[in-house]
Amino acid sequence: HAVLLVLGVAAGVGAAVPAIQPALAASSPPDTGPVLMLLLAIWVGGSVMTDFVVVPHAFTALDRNAAIDLGAEIFRRWNFSECLIGALALLFAFAVGTRGWGGKKRLGAACALTGAMTLISLVFLFGLTPAIIGKVQTMRDAGIDLRDLTRRPPEREALSAIHTVYGILD
Repeated sequence: HAVLLVLGVAAGVGAAVPAIQPALAASSPPDTGPVLMLLLAIWVGGSVMTDFVVVPHAFTALDRNAAIDLGAEIFRRWNFSECLIGALALLFAFAVGTRGWGGKKRLGAACALTGAMTLISLVFLFGLTPAIIGKVQTMRDAGIDLRDLTRRPPEREALSAIHTVYGILD
C-alpha cells in the first residue's frame, strides 16, 4: 500500500505541475524552498539519529536479541516515514522549481536528488529491511545464537553483506 501511495503522490504531482504552472507564475505564492529544506533536514537528521544514536544505544543497553528486534521495528517504521517524507519533499521540490527558484537546472537537480533518496527509501522499506529481518529469523530458526559473534556461518555472512549494502545506500 505504501508503494502505491508514494507512486500515486508522485504521479499526481507530476501530472498537476504543468496544469498549475500558469497560475503559479501569475500569483506570488509563498516560498516553499524553506519547507523543502526543513523536510530534507528532518529526513537526514532522522537517519543520522536512527543509524548512529538510537539503534547503537539499543545494542549497549539491551540483550543482543532484544536489541535486534527493537532495531528491526525502528528501521521498519523509519523506512516508512522516509518514504512519506520523500513524497512530500518531492512535491515541494516540484513547487520550488515551478516558482523559478534557480530555474530548470535547480528543478532537475532538486527532483533528481529527492527522487533518488525516495527510491532508496523504497528499496529499504520493501527490500533490504525485510531481507535483514528474514535473515535474522532464518538464523534463529536454525538455532544460531545471535549473541555469539565468533561463529560466522554462511547465514551471518549473508546478513553482513545485506547490512553492508544498506549502510552504503544510507
